[in-house]
Amino acid sequence: MPRTSVFPVLYALAARAPKLAAEQFQPRLMTGLANHYGALWCALHTDATGWASATADPAPAVAALSRLDRARLETIEARLVKDTVDQQRMRSALDLDGRGDVDEFLSSRLGVFDIFAFPLHRGETPFAVMVLYLGEDSQHLGEEDIQALSSLGYLFPLVGTEHEPASEQPISEQPVSEEGAN
Repeated sequence: MPRTSVFPVLYALAARAPKLAAEQFQPRLMTGLANHYGALWCALHTDATGWASATADPAPAVAALSRLDRARLETIEARLVKDTVDQQRMRSALDLDGRGDVDEFLSSRLGVFDIFAFPLHRGETPFAVMVLYLGEDSQHLGEEDIQALSSLGYLFPLVGTEHEPASEQPISEQPVSEEGAN
């Protein structure tokens, strides 16, 4: 897959964020990132339950996993999310792999060369973790990608901020009544 910058994707999402509710923005963000990188899956974890709050549709290889393999993948992802929160920095599923069994499982069952997790910050502590499953044919992450994905948390305060009640419009844009006109 040819390398392309993630910034146009993020700029487009940032432009749409004020018009979207969180439940609309989060899946669009996951889908946009999964499509950009050619990822097998992308998930957003916003709490400690281990369940993703938003995902891109999984690739057929992920969707076709047996129940046992799906449970193993969920365990790997939950460990990776916890490790990312604990370390407060980007982590890789291979960081969890002391004996090589995670790497073997990911490559043989899914064609995944790695799973990366990025803590999303708006301050000092992460409020969410984004998990990106990259396959053999996916765009590999460069330094620019790591910096951009590590900064995703700054998009979230933009979500749902655009509204136009008359009382909150700038005075220059408010209609003038007939009585106030000279």
